[in-house]
Amino acid sequence: MQKWMKALAIATGILMIGGGIFLMQVNPRVAGPLPEGFHAPIIALEFTDSVEKLEAFFDVSNPFALRQQLYSGNLYDYAFMVLYSLFALFCAVLVFLETRIKTVFLVLLPILLALAADAMENLYIGAICSLSEWSGTAPLLKQLHFYTWLKWGSIASVMGFFSVYFLQGVWWKKLMGLVLLANFVLFIAAFFMRGVWIEPMTLSVFASYTVLFIFIFIWKAGPNSTAAVGE
Repeated sequence: MQKWMKALAIATGILMIGGGIFLMQVNPRVAGPLPEGFHAPIIALEFTDSVEKLEAFFDVSNPFALRQQLYSGNLYDYAFMVLYSLFALFCAVLVFLETRIKTVFLVLLPILLALAADAMENLYIGAICSLSEWSGTAPLLKQLHFYTWLKWGSIASVMGFFSVYFLQGVWWKKLMGLVLLANFVLFIAAFFMRGVWIEPMTLSVFASYTVLFIFIFIWKAGPNSTAAVGE
């Protein structure tokens, strides 16, 4: 079981990374003036909380092309969210195979919350982009704001949960655990202070998934169905 689970996790991780790179190409790189602290248009849109900011976002020479890029990104993102959710689940299975601690599967709750919130976030972005004017978007933006924070908060909770396992390991696991814990801490900072803290928080998610991807590559099944890499 250990070998095929590791292979499945690696395959899913490769697809996830490839999907993330593809989405970076599909999602818009240029939009109207972004709020302070934002550089990636798609992240800025996810955290847009006012009609004024939305109007500024679409203040470009070709708003139709911007909408089309967002529609395409939204479509592919449904597959991407399934990939990163499955990847996190497979990481949990590998941790279980090493520790045999069933409570590791409690991580399923934030994984499912992140998946559901991401899907709802996409639905609201799609609904907003389908409108011909922005004056009536305030209720949609309110819902988008809620699901955006729920998604990122759930992902940060996943990383915080995994960090507990890593911080109890050998030195290289502790280093990985610090990266994962940093994402959880940055989420708390971003939630309460907003602004310039948001993009570093989102970037730390990518760093955390990279750490987990490295982990599954060096994970090995040890004696008695345990993984004793470096221990």
